[in-house]
Amino acid sequence: MTAAVRPEAPEFDGRVAIVFGGSSGIGAATARLLAARGADVVIASNGPHQDLDATVKSVVAEGGRASSYKCDVTDSKEIGAVFRAVKARNGHVDVVVNAAGMFAPTPVFDPDPEVIAKLIDVNLAGGIHVCLGAIEAMRDTGGVFVAVTSTQAVLAEANSPVYAATKAGIGHFIASLAPGLAGSGIRVVAVAPGATLTPMVEMLADPDKPEMVAEMKRLTDLRGGPYGEFFQSADQVARTIAFVASDAARGINATTIVVDQGTTSAHLT
Repeated sequence: MTAAVRPEAPEFDGRVAIVFGGSSGIGAATARLLAARGADVVIASNGPHQDLDATVKSVVAEGGRASSYKCDVTDSKEIGAVFRAVKARNGHVDVVVNAAGMFAPTPVFDPDPEVIAKLIDVNLAGGIHVCLGAIEAMRDTGGVFVAVTSTQAVLAEANSPVYAATKAGIGHFIASLAPGLAGSGIRVVAVAPGATLTPMVEMLADPDKPEMVAEMKRLTDLRGGPYGEFFQSADQVARTIAFVASDAARGINATTIVVDQGTTSAHLT
């Protein structure tokens, strides 16, 4: 008699994953996917409580495990508190994804200094602090850190040079960590999404700003990439993040993976 084949355990079974910026967009999609694949997911976000609660409830409704913490990535103390609480409760941290970020245009002429400072605080300084906190949390056990950047880190677009600089800075920071992490069992990778339909992007189509509505329509009408689409879904990006965080991607380290359907290389914007 042939022995029954035992089904494989989900790829993240027994692992603890923290997703910063996990209450909406790419972060929420990633949290749901990691939970569906067996991870005990912790969602850390400074977004509205209702968004945070809704993401946790959606994970639980799909049979996953999730909890949440309010966390502002511009505050290193709050970041540290999340890592300490999770380690105290679970004993280990295996995967950390930083999807927290913000976008704002910064025109070359007459830029807003407060907007510039906020972009740097959230995207660059916040991203660095989350990464360093993750490394400290995983230093004895190993693990994976994934930073969500942007294709603007590799091919800048008009009107948002500071945003592009913050995302490029995180990408280079990730690449520069490799020598210091040698032998630690910790991998660090950046994932750079192209145009992705998230609440942050959809907000740009402000009905009170006809020029923004027109620009969103122009982009939506573009037929880029092999699938004839310009915008991709947050779920598509989440699948790339989950792959990068899995054991199947052990050879991927200290680099940036672009996921944009080829639109960047085609210079479609």
